[in-house]
Amino acid sequence: GVSELAGGSPYRFTTLPPPGLAAPSQFFPQSPAGGPVAASPAPIFLWSISPEAAFYTFQLDTSSLFQTPLVDLHTVHYNQLPCPVPLATQTTYYWRVTAVNSFGVTAASPVSESFFTGP
Repeated sequence: GVSELAGGSPYRFTTLPPPGLAAPSQFFPQSPAGGPVAASPAPIFLWSISPEAAFYTFQLDTSSLFQTPLVDLHTVHYNQLPCPVPLATQTTYYWRVTAVNSFGVTAASPVSESFFTGP
């Protein structure tokens, strides 16, 4: 005779993509950029889109080491962010963004970007 599984619903499972395909693709900080022109003390941060990203993390600091960031956001859902804190004038700031996909795999922007605020 043929036996049947006793009651219950079918098994459900999710497969992970092959290693390497899971990482969000590379992207780049766009604005504010460093250079001779002073940035607004209330900038809008902008970076290129990483299509596989579910969200981004964003950090802003006066140190390129980001040991105690002034801003440390973990679920930015767009590729732009109005500056969430008031910035001092005549100051150099560093910012960096990390793309995170739905599996928690990350891709950081290649380097942090810096800018100098105007008067």
